[in-house]
Amino acid sequence: GADLISNANGDSPGLIREWSGGGVTVVLDAVGVAPALQMAVELLRAAGRLVMVGISKQDLPIPISTIVGKEIDVLGSRNSAQLFGEAVAALYGIEDKIEDLVKTVEGLDALPEMMDYTINNPQDVEKVVIKV
Repeated sequence: GADLISNANGDSPGLIREWSGGGVTVVLDAVGVAPALQMAVELLRAAGRLVMVGISKQDLPIPISTIVGKEIDVLGSRNSAQLFGEAVAALYGIEDKIEDLVKTVEGLDALPEMMDYTINNPQDVEKVVIKV
């Protein structure tokens, strides 16, 4: 299970900052709502990365001065017209063929170490799987 679950509407960023030792390297936002994105930017370490997959029809206030000051990378990723489910379904039955792609599966407690390893050894890492 998860070591820490955060609610952007209620939790203090200080709790996550304390848990992570000063901030996180990557935030994956899957909801696309203002409180979550504001918290994400606040929680990122310098030179961190915000990946946004959540889609919202509302304009979202993101503090540009913080993004520039912390040199945060902001990346958008889309669901390819709702095809994600089909892509996952296509993997059933061929687990043996894709098993070699995953070198290790770690729990959430290993996330900081895995991120550091990924950043420092990009030639050795294709994907990191964190089991929650």
